[in-house]
Amino acid sequence: MTPPTKRRKLRIILSVLLALLLLAACGVLLLLHSGRGALRTAQSYDTQPFQEALDAAADPQDEEDEPDDSPVEEGVVVYQGERYRYNDEIITLLFLGIDTNETVEIQDIAGTGGQADTIFLLVLDPKNERIRMLGISRDTMTDIELYDLNGNYMGTDRNHLALAYAYGDGAQKSCELTEEAVSNLFFQMPIHGYCSINISAIGILNDLVGGVTVTVTDEDLEAIGFTLGETLTLDAEQAESYIRWRPDKDSVSNGRRMERQKDYAWRYIQQAKEVFSENVLFPVQAVQAVSPYMVTDLSVSEISYLATLAVGLDFSIEDIQMVEGLETTTEIHDEFYASDSALYELILEVFYEKE
Repeated sequence: MTPPTKRRKLRIILSVLLALLLLAACGVLLLLHSGRGALRTAQSYDTQPFQEALDAAADPQDEEDEPDDSPVEEGVVVYQGERYRYNDEIITLLFLGIDTNETVEIQDIAGTGGQADTIFLLVLDPKNERIRMLGISRDTMTDIELYDLNGNYMGTDRNHLALAYAYGDGAQKSCELTEEAVSNLFFQMPIHGYCSINISAIGILNDLVGGVTVTVTDEDLEAIGFTLGETLTLDAEQAESYIRWRPDKDSVSNGRRMERQKDYAWRYIQQAKEVFSENVLFPVQAVQAVSPYMVTDLSVSEISYLATLAVGLDFSIEDIQMVEGLETTTEIHDEFYASDSALYELILEVFYEKE
C-alpha cells in the first residue's frame, strides 16, 4: 500500500502534468485561432476589373453575352447571362520556386536575386472542403513592374512572369512584385500570402517526408540518368532534378516540366498529410529546416492553421490544373500566352460559385 505522503506527491505530479498538457493544448488552440483570424481578414476584392474583361469578351451577336448595365452586387460578376459570386471563404497562397542555390540574402542590385522558375497558386476552399492548385508557366507574358539596377521604378512592361521576381531584392520585395503580377493576371484576385523557396530547399523538403515515390513518364529525364517507366523513391538530389530539369536546346519544354511538377506536388502533399497526422509539429519543423532558403509573409500561427485546415480537405490529381494557353518560342526565349477564355472559365470555376 502506498504511504499517504507518496500518494500526495504522486497527485501533485499528476496535477502538474495535467496542467502542462492543458496549457499546451490551449497554446495550440490559441495558435490556430490566431492564424485563422489573421488569414480571414482578407483583402477587399473589387470584381470590376474581371467584369470588364468578361464584358469585353462578350459576343455582340449573342443576347446572353450583352453586358448588363444595371448595378451588380459587390462580389458578383455576370457571364453569359449567369451570375457568379466570389467565394470569400477561400484562402489563396502563392508558392514560388526560385532558380538559385544560395541562402536568402537581400540584394542591393536588381536582377541578381534569381527568377521564379516555378509558380503555383494553392487555393484552400473550406466551404467546399477542397484544395486546388493552379500552375502558371514561368514564361507567361504579362505586365510586370520594371526597376533599374539601383531599384528605381521604370514603369511596367509586358514580359516573362518569372522576371517579376528578378526585379526585386531576392527576398520580400521580389515576392511582393510576383504576387502583384499574378494577382493582376487573375484580374486583381486576392492572394492571402506567399512563400518562396530556393533550389536547396527542394531536397530538404523531399527528405522530410521520406522521399517522394514517382513513375518516370517524361522522356526528357532519360538525358540525366532516369529510366523511362521506372518507379522510384526520389532522394534529395533526384527530387531537384525531377522538378527542375528541362533540355536547354529544346523549345517549349517548360510545359512538360510543369506536368512533372504537377505529379510531384500531388504526391508530396499526400505524404505530407500522412506525416502531419502523426506529428502536428511537422509544418513548423519543415519551416525551420528550410528557413535559410525561404521567404514568406506567413506567421507560425498562420502556417499551423493552414496545415490543420489542409489535412481535412479533399485533394486529387485532378485538382491540379495548369493555366491553358499557347506555348511558343522566339529566337531568344520561350513565351507563353494564356488563353483569355480558358482563364475566365478557370477563375469562375475555382474562385466563384454560380448563383
